[in-house]
Amino acid sequence: MTTILHTESSPGWGGQEMRVHLELIGLRERGHRMLLACHPESELAKRAERAGLEVWCLVSETHRSQTDLADAPPPDAGTGGAGEHT
Repeated sequence: MTTILHTESSPGWGGQEMRVHLELIGLRERGHRMLLACHPESELAKRAERAGLEVWCLVSETHRSQTDLADAPPPDAGTGGAGEHT
């Protein structure tokens, strides 16, 4: 199984975010572990969580209370899915 990290900084929902969402789901269906790092309040984060994808919130100096991607477990840690890391 290959682990793929997809990053998206946009908080909006449009063509770019729709493409990312479809790619995440499609690649997961092909057996890959998909990780998404994105804006914590984005529509993409909400939809990805509802789809059962592993979501990590990007942080900035003004959002230090959010999960820091540096705290992510290694790919072989066997982490599950939505909600565990947000």
